[in-house]
Amino acid sequence: LLLLFITLPTTTTAQTLTVGTQPALAVGGSPFNTQPVVNVLDSNGNLYTTFSGKIYATLQSSPSGFEQLWFNGTSVVTNNIVTVTDGKAAFTGLTLNEVGVDYVLRFIGLDSSDFGFGFVDSSTFSVTTGPAYQISITTYPATGGLPFTTQPVVSVQDKGFNVIPSHSTG
Repeated sequence: LLLLFITLPTTTTAQTLTVGTQPALAVGGSPFNTQPVVNVLDSNGNLYTTFSGKIYATLQSSPSGFEQLWFNGTSVVTNNIVTVTDGKAAFTGLTLNEVGVDYVLRFIGLDSSDFGFGFVDSSTFSVTTGPAYQISITTYPATGGLPFTTQPVVSVQDKGFNVIPSHSTG
């Protein structure tokens, strides 16, 4: 009796995305201090280290509903894509300008043909006011008359154009 064992190659496919590092410590107009890392898992729940694809980041929800997610200084949505390396997509340069709470990012997995295979949402996080960056006229004076009927108002703002309520240095 002759027994022959043949091992057939198996195809592993990406099944799940998880957020390995949640976005955090975000300040208006500056890249998040903790940038997200998304993990691609295979059908067995292991890190899929040979996966060939990308992860796309988008803003799922924001306090105003109108905020844009910036990636390395641009809001062009096709730039929010990171190549997966060793089963992980490590984002850099993600930025939000508007101060607020309950932001959520959505990460969409794209295979080697750029077809979506799944998504995962981040935990909620906040964006706080950043350090003083610029001075801006927030109310312009009325034209004509002495004194102006509407007086000018100048404010100190962070890089995200958020008004800093109290500033005493500089």
